[in-house]
Amino acid sequence: RTTVVGEHQMAVYDDMAEERLRVYDKGVAAAQSADTGKSPSDPSQIPMSYRHGNIVSPFIDFNEPLALELGHFVESINNGTAPMVDGVSGREVVSVLCAAQDSLAQGGGWVDVDYDASIIDLRDRFPSEDGIETDADNVSEQPAAGA
Repeated sequence: RTTVVGEHQMAVYDDMAEERLRVYDKGVAAAQSADTGKSPSDPSQIPMSYRHGNIVSPFIDFNEPLALELGHFVESINNGTAPMVDGVSGREVVSVLCAAQDSLAQGGGWVDVDYDASIIDLRDRFPSEDGIETDADNVSEQPAAGA
């Protein structure tokens, strides 16, 4: 569920709900002082004005996101066109996720994102929870044939 709050309206998107998008015409505003036309300097003393309005739920045609992505990929192969999202985009997403994980490990500090990483090794970042080694755990550097 995602909620976006704006100055005049609020939108709630929930892809698991029957009404996936709801737009609420409601808001809160600080009331102005009748004497000065300004809000009091102490925020705890600011009277609030609440506005309640309609709720709109526009129809959104739902398609499974992974099915759409794979369908587009197959269409790109069949047509010989570049897909909207390529391997570079995928690598950038993984780079951002790795930086977010590093930030969490450091208690939420700022972390640089390495978009230029040619290889992202996730084995050390996400060790196997079941303790079972996979083929990926046993990968070793092998010299190229004829080297």
